[in-house]
Amino acid sequence: DPRGIAFDATGSAYVSDGTANRLYRIDATSSAPVNVTVSGDALNNPRGIAFGSDGRLYVANFNANNVLGVAMNVAGNSGASAIFKQGLSGPWGVAFDSVGNMYVSNNRGNSLYRWHKDSDTMSPYADMPTPGGLVADRSGYVYAIDNFSNNLYRITSLGDSALFASGLSAPTGIVKVGDVLYVLSRTNNSLVAVDTTTTALSTVARGFNQPIGLTYDNVRDCFYVTNVGNGTITRVQRSNGAVTTVITGLPGWNSGPAGIAYRAGKLYVSVGSSVRAYDVTNFGAGYTSNTSVIDQLKGLSRDNSASANAGSFYIATGTNHRILRINNDAINTGFNSKDGTNYVEVFKAQADDANLNNPRDVAVDGSGNVWVANENSHRLTSYKPDGSIHVAAINSGTQPFAVNFDGTYIWVVNYGSKNLVAYNPATGTAAMTLTCGTDTPRNIAFRGTTMYVVCNEGIGTIPNYATTGTYGRITTLGANSADIDVASDGTIYVMRSQGYRIPADLSGEIQWITNYDGPNFIWKIPGQDDFYYTDYYRFGKTSHGNHNYRMSGSRRDAHGYRLAGVDSNLNVYIQGGTTCGKDATTRIQPGARQREWWYSEDDGDCYDQTQGAFAADESGQLFIVVYRGMAVQKLDATGTQTNVVGGLGSSYTSYGLWSDTTGSTLYQTSSSHHRVDLINVAAKTRTIQPYGLSGAEM
Repeated sequence: DPRGIAFDATGSAYVSDGTANRLYRIDATSSAPVNVTVSGDALNNPRGIAFGSDGRLYVANFNANNVLGVAMNVAGNSGASAIFKQGLSGPWGVAFDSVGNMYVSNNRGNSLYRWHKDSDTMSPYADMPTPGGLVADRSGYVYAIDNFSNNLYRITSLGDSALFASGLSAPTGIVKVGDVLYVLSRTNNSLVAVDTTTTALSTVARGFNQPIGLTYDNVRDCFYVTNVGNGTITRVQRSNGAVTTVITGLPGWNSGPAGIAYRAGKLYVSVGSSVRAYDVTNFGAGYTSNTSVIDQLKGLSRDNSASANAGSFYIATGTNHRILRINNDAINTGFNSKDGTNYVEVFKAQADDANLNNPRDVAVDGSGNVWVANENSHRLTSYKPDGSIHVAAINSGTQPFAVNFDGTYIWVVNYGSKNLVAYNPATGTAAMTLTCGTDTPRNIAFRGTTMYVVCNEGIGTIPNYATTGTYGRITTLGANSADIDVASDGTIYVMRSQGYRIPADLSGEIQWITNYDGPNFIWKIPGQDDFYYTDYYRFGKTSHGNHNYRMSGSRRDAHGYRLAGVDSNLNVYIQGGTTCGKDATTRIQPGARQREWWYSEDDGDCYDQTQGAFAADESGQLFIVVYRGMAVQKLDATGTQTNVVGGLGSSYTSYGLWSDTTGSTLYQTSSSHHRVDLINVAAKTRTIQPYGLSGAEM
C-alpha cells in the first residue's frame, strides 16, 4: 500500500507503506526496495513523507494523528523516530517550502497546518475540504488535493485557498462531441470538458445535484442532465455553459431520473420503473410513458390446445387490467429474446373489454380460448385465440378468485360466493355447482378424478368431483394460498408469500420457493419437474427449488440506479433490476399494441450483474454495461450477443457509456475509480485515459 514518496540528497527514494506500517528505501543505483528498520515511536498508517533541511524524514502518521521525524542511518538501513508534532486529525500529506516551513494536510479536520521554522509553532494555515497530498512551489504557493472530489486547490502565502483545477471525480454520464468528451462529475456536481487531443480539462457548468445521466441534443447544441438528488432535469448550452431547469417534481435518488437519451426531438428519461418521453420544444406539455407490461402479475396458464398459439403462456396482471401473452417461441427456446422474435404482448386490455377488471386468474381450454376470472367485475370473460370475444361475459358469482380447465369443463372458484361452478367451454352455459361446506375456496387443481381445493382454512378434496363427489378437508396446511397443484406422486404444491411443498402423507410444509416479491400462481407441465410461476414483478421457471428468473419488467431495487436507452428505431430499453438471479433488459417497441422482448443474463452472484448504462449506435447495435464490474456486452441488429470487454471486479461501478455512430468506439466512466476508459469494440480492449486527477497522494 505505497502512500508517500520522497528523495534524499543522494537521489535514493523512500516510500511509505500505509498498510504494513513500514518505510522502504530504493537506492539511486538499484531498483530493489529495502526495508528501513524504524525504532522509537511507531509508524501507524504512514502516508505523506518529505525530507527537511535538517536531513530528517518527516512522516504524516495518519492513524496516530501526529508527524514523526525520523533520523536516518543510511548505512544500516535504519532510522530513529520521534514525535515532531501531534494533535492533528488524520494528517495525510507533508511538504516543505523553499525557506524550510512545513505544511501538513489535516484530512479529517478539512484544513492545512503550517509549522513555522523560526517560531517552532504548528498552527492552522488554510481551510479546504478533505486535503490529501500536497506540494509547495518556489513561488510560495502550496497545492493540495481534495481526495474526495479529486479537485486541486492552490493556497497563497496568506493562507487563502481556492479551486485551481477540477478532476474527474466519480464520473457518471459521458458524451463525445467532436474531439471533446463531456463528463459529469457526481462529487463535484459539475460538467467537465476533456480535450481528447491535449487531455486538458475545463469546467463547463456547475451547480447540479447528484448528476447521473447526460445526453446531447445536436439540433439545439445543448446537453440534458439528470439530477437524482433533487429530481430535476437541467439543460446546459454547450456554447456558454448556461444552465436552465426544464423539468421538476421527479422522484429523487433510487427512483429518480437516472437514465436519459435524446432522439428525434424527444427526451427520454427513466423515472422509477418507466421511461418518460418529453417534447424538447415544449416541456410543459407533459410526457408519454413507456412502462413494461411485466408488472402486478397474478394467475397464469399455458395453451395446451392445437391452436396456432399452442405452448404460449397467458398471464393476468391484476390492477393493470390486462392479459399478457408470451409467445410459444419464447417458451420453447428458453425465453431468451435477443432478436425480438420471442416476445410478450398485451393480448387483451380493459380498453378492449370493460369486463376486464382486476383479472386474477386465467385458463385456456382445449380450443385455445382464453378464460379470465375478474375479481372486481365478478365476471368470467373469454376470448378466442385472435383476441375476439368467445362468449358473452358471464356473471359467475361474487369475487371469482381462480379459473381452471380440467379437459372437459372450465371451473370458476368464487371466493365471495363460496362455490365452484363448471361451464361448458363451447357455449359458456353452467353445467354444475359444488360447495366446500363452511370452508372458503381460493383455488383448485386436478389429479385424475379428484379435485383438490385450497381454502382459507386449509386443503380439501372432492373425489369423483364430476359425478357424485363431496368435499372434505384433509389438512389445515396450505391455508390462504393463492394457488395449488398436485404432482403424480401426490405431493401438493401451494403458493403464498413463499412456495411450499406438502408431502402426500401431509406430514408438514416444506419451503420450496424463496422469493422477495411473493410468488402467487404456478403452472406445472404434466410429467415434468418444471414449474412456471408468477410473482408481482416476474414470470419465472423453477426446478427443484432453483430460481431462474426469465423476465423482469418494473422491478427496481435500491442497489444502484437503473438506466434507460433509446435506439435509432425509437425502441425504448428499460433495465428491470432484480435482487438476485437474472437481470433483464426489456425493449418496448413503439406502437399502439405494446410488444416487448427481453435480453437476460444469468448470474449467481447478487448485484454484480445488475445492468447499468446503455448506449446505442445508428445501426441498431445496443451496448449494455454491467453496473458492478464494468463489463460491456453488445447486441447487434440480428440479436447476436457478444462480450466486448470483461469485468474488473465488483468494486468497480459504471454509470456512463457513449458510443460513436458506428459502434466501433466506446467511452466508459468508472464512478468508483474516478476514470474514463476507451474501448475498442473490434479489438475488445479497454485503455485507461489520462484525464483528470485520480487518488493523488503527492
